[in-house]
Amino acid sequence: MNLYTILGSGIGFTLYLCFAWQVRRKSLPLSMATFLLWGILDAINAISTYRKDGAWLLPVMYSIGGLLICRELWLKRLIKWTWFESLITGLVLVCLIGWAYSGDRTAIILSGVSVFLAGLPQCMDSLEMPAEQPLGLYAGFFAANGLAMMGGTEWSVEQMLYSTLCFGITILVVLPLMLDRIKRRVPFREWI
Repeated sequence: MNLYTILGSGIGFTLYLCFAWQVRRKSLPLSMATFLLWGILDAINAISTYRKDGAWLLPVMYSIGGLLICRELWLKRLIKWTWFESLITGLVLVCLIGWAYSGDRTAIILSGVSVFLAGLPQCMDSLEMPAEQPLGLYAGFFAANGLAMMGGTEWSVEQMLYSTLCFGITILVVLPLMLDRIKRRVPFREWI
């Protein structure tokens, strides 16, 4: 593990702490079930990546961070179940079955792709409601994922897949938010 991985993972965890603080202070339209399931996907990735001597720190931090958000949402009783939570539950089950029958490498691939797919609705939100999305927070996750990706020691599934997929999903979230602020001529100091 190198400095980039540690910095990216630390920044990511710090951003989750900030996000949890925002959830505690405001009523955000989030689902506890979604964050619980994301936390499980991150944990599957972290455990299987650790067992394969890969880059495990980022998914560990994201799993803990997701569970912190889940706790805050639970305390606010923001528990809902939609088709999206059903989809993520299906992805979690596929990951667990793949892990049980095919091993850690398959679990790394399935959980990484599942985290990416589970992030696509956030991309849609950034396209449909860009002014309401916290650009600063997502830009921070973009930087954290980029640093963790730079920390990979080789181009392998164990070292690069999770951070690369997280980096990709944050590009898809951040880009529409930035373009919206440019189009609306929002001063840079107000982007966050």
